[in-house]
Amino acid sequence: MPQEVKFLSAEQFLLTTLVVKLAVAATLSTMLVRFRWFRRILLTERRDWPERLVFAAGLGVPLMAGVIARLLLNYNAADLTLAGAFLAGLIAGPYAGAIVGGLVGVPPLFAGQLIALPFAVGCGFAGGGLREVCPKEAIWRFSPLFFTGLPRQAWRMLRRLQVEWHVILLAVPISLETFRQALGHRFGEARLFYLEPTGPWTFFLVTLATVLSVANEVISSCGDDRVFACTSTVLPNLTMMLPTVLRSWYACSKKREVTTPWVFNMNVPGNGMP
Repeated sequence: MPQEVKFLSAEQFLLTTLVVKLAVAATLSTMLVRFRWFRRILLTERRDWPERLVFAAGLGVPLMAGVIARLLLNYNAADLTLAGAFLAGLIAGPYAGAIVGGLVGVPPLFAGQLIALPFAVGCGFAGGGLREVCPKEAIWRFSPLFFTGLPRQAWRMLRRLQVEWHVILLAVPISLETFRQALGHRFGEARLFYLEPTGPWTFFLVTLATVLSVANEVISSCGDDRVFACTSTVLPNLTMMLPTVLRSWYACSKKREVTTPWVFNMNVPGNGMP
């Protein structure tokens, strides 16, 4: 029998899956906020039960489709169970999070993954419980660029012994991902789907991808004014840095193309050396 050709190693395949997972999360949240009714529900802090059900269905059905794609097509990057259920609870409350968790947790039951449903519902309740105690402005300001102020906020939290909600918002999804890794390692992927890391570094990347998925969906779900408030201090700096980086890269590439041959020995005179 012909041997199967593998183009990527296990670590490369995991990294590729994580990158595509972030792209799927950003695409899904961006598509949902294009609908006026969904955006209106997001911008309303006090939601009635019909609005909560509409929000849960609007977010849960695409997430459930991603889980089904993972089960049928082995498309692991489409599974956003933890981030989706936690985000639903964080934005719309514990019951909406539990509904979304139920939607994404039911399909794995047919594949024998019995832990998926209680874990997904628990993630929804965790996000909803955090919403009940966390200031709403801290939720909307939780962005993928959280690491820029994390050391300062953590130091202030330890020095003044006061709650820094950005640290709490970061710690909860990390704890949920660590708990999922522990359950998956204990019971196996046959009972709970998880991206198995190959070492401490890949475990850090898996956890970081989960946090970024939540933060990316939060910032994509914000209204225009909230997005501007969250990114007004970052985007101008990035915009000014980009032309400089591109010019430097272009100059270096042209210089290397003219003065440097493909293969040379720096110790041999005349091979690309003055």
